[in-house]
Amino acid sequence: MRNALHGLAMPEREVLLAHYIDGVPMNDVAASRGMPLSTCYKWRARALVALRTELARRMRHGATGHHGATSRATALPDGA
Repeated sequence: MRNALHGLAMPEREVLLAHYIDGVPMNDVAASRGMPLSTCYKWRARALVALRTELARRMRHGATGHHGATSRATALPDGA
């Protein structure tokens, strides 16, 4: 996910992270960047589309990010 985020254009990534990670309302994100609210929504939408596209591409090509690790449930012997 981190690699997919780094693939976004900087303004789109900043808007997306400010809103979804930092919890900043979209009107505040727009105001703090001196941009129209509609532009902020557009950048967020573009970022989400780009993330979905990149993550879907990675899933199709087997790049899940698990690096072959087994889960704890499958690693424990029966009865443990």
